[in-house]
Amino acid sequence: MSEKEDDMHVVQLGYLSEVDGAPNVTLQDPRTRERKGYRLEHPMFELLQSLDPTETVHDFTPEEWHYLRGFARLGIVALTSDHDSVDELTFIPVPRADISFVGMTDSGYQLTSTLGEKFELSEHSTRFLGMADSERSLAEIVSAVHQEALDRVEERPAVEEMERESGASFGEFLEAEAYRFIRALRGNEAVSFEPHTIPVAVEEPSPGHAETGRLSPAGESGE
Repeated sequence: MSEKEDDMHVVQLGYLSEVDGAPNVTLQDPRTRERKGYRLEHPMFELLQSLDPTETVHDFTPEEWHYLRGFARLGIVALTSDHDSVDELTFIPVPRADISFVGMTDSGYQLTSTLGEKFELSEHSTRFLGMADSERSLAEIVSAVHQEALDRVEERPAVEEMERESGASFGEFLEAEAYRFIRALRGNEAVSFEPHTIPVAVEEPSPGHAETGRLSPAGESGE
């Protein structure tokens, strides 16, 4: 990491849980279904739980940045640029349960899943979720929503008004919305964000089985 650490989004990937009473993070390749689990020390677990993907100004200690760099090499977090980072959103939103529409809210929509948890998303975040098919990256989804909105003649006045009022382009708005989408689903078991492939640094387990390693204090595999 360079001196530009405070210009980075930090996005937690995979699924946080407890396995046999110990904190754990599990990654799953959406295409092959191969999984890799890591037991975590409690400070690492708490660090991952605390991440807000919308923030780019951080108060992480040097030790915490050291953890995060190790996590990034393993695909447990994604580090993306503060601006023009849509192409860096290579991770994949993966629905883990059936999701259904409940109703409208002042700022978007209320949804629920077969896991029983209700949650709210904005209009554009709901569009992102509607395109999540366990194959397309978030970058591809954001680009598709962008193009779809521009192609709809009836949406152009609303897009132009938003650009005038915010002083930002529609593309910049959708980039920021992508991080709000991730934050809105943080801790929600119905959707996880997975690396597009299990990183080379991770030994691939047998298909369909979560192989658990242990992370050392450096944030690297200590199997």
